[in-house]
Amino acid sequence: KDEGYIKDYRVVEATDDKGQPLPYKVLVVELKFAPNPRPPSTAENHGRGHHHPGSVYVHVVEGHVRLGVEGEPVQVVGPGGSFFEAAGAHHTITENASATEAARAIAVMIVPEAAPLVTLDAQDRP
Repeated sequence: KDEGYIKDYRVVEATDDKGQPLPYKVLVVELKFAPNPRPPSTAENHGRGHHHPGSVYVHVVEGHVRLGVEGEPVQVVGPGGSFFEAAGAHHTITENASATEAARAIAVMIVPEAAPLVTLDAQDRP
């Protein structure tokens, strides 16, 4: 599902050293974030979260992105910075940290072949 920031992605064929397919897929995803005029999300007050069945590495290319995983401090990551999300981690915050400037990041996702890319939280979380 497009959450408003995933604009383009590419699946990279994952193979072993003999060229045989591996049981997971590697996706390279461009994330584009429009300026965000809302107040910053916090660990206690945030939008709908999600989790991935595999790990995700995010590298910020331009602007500043606010990222948060449950149980860890919320981070603001700027150009050249990165963020790691372990498989199954509850990702609670993904948003532009600026009200006036766009942001862009590249994410590399490693996902088991038959698994969904993302599972969204139920709308009625506590």
